[in-house]
Amino acid sequence: MIGFTAYQKYLAIMMHFNDKINYDYFKYNGKTSVKLETFKKNKSNVYKYAGIEKRVGFDELETFFFVNMEDGYKKFIPQMWYKHYKKCLDRINMFDVEFDDDLYSINEMIESTGCGYKDLFNGGEFHLHPLLYVWYDKGMVSKNTVIFIDAYISSIFEESHSSDPLLWKEVVDKHRQVTGFYRRCYFSRLHDMDEMKKFGQNKLLKNF
Repeated sequence: MIGFTAYQKYLAIMMHFNDKINYDYFKYNGKTSVKLETFKKNKSNVYKYAGIEKRVGFDELETFFFVNMEDGYKKFIPQMWYKHYKKCLDRINMFDVEFDDDLYSINEMIESTGCGYKDLFNGGEFHLHPLLYVWYDKGMVSKNTVIFIDAYISSIFEESHSSDPLLWKEVVDKHRQVTGFYRRCYFSRLHDMDEMKKFGQNKLLKNF
């Protein structure tokens, strides 16, 4: 039934981000125990979710719900969510430019601070947290870039990479909640993934 898949995606991703529910979206492949009969009884739900499934397309449902929930939206309001989703797509499609700009800024900061590899990816002697995370937290590097570097170039979000275990564990846990979605919803769209990896490695690690 049209709309039921969208409803399942909504529930699954919502549960994935609910800390009170022990549900891993990737472990269960987005499946839930909700029944088709239950869904069909709520005509308003059928109308809303069928409409967005037709408008967005089956293959885009995961991205649609993820980008909205990651940015704090909870109650499903189709028009508002669709508008936000389109804005996010524009940002995703410009990631290669953003990545290039971020790497240039990172290299400038490496040179100005004289930091080493350990400082960048681990909490060094003078830093509680990896500098890449500190720069992201201050808005100096984008979240997309930090997650891409962690996923494909060198690990940042490891529990041993900080001397502040209480706060850092929360940061690592939150990162693990989203990184799978970034791989599937963001980075899978890149046409030149291998080239971006090589470019990032050469640009970022040239000083070490």
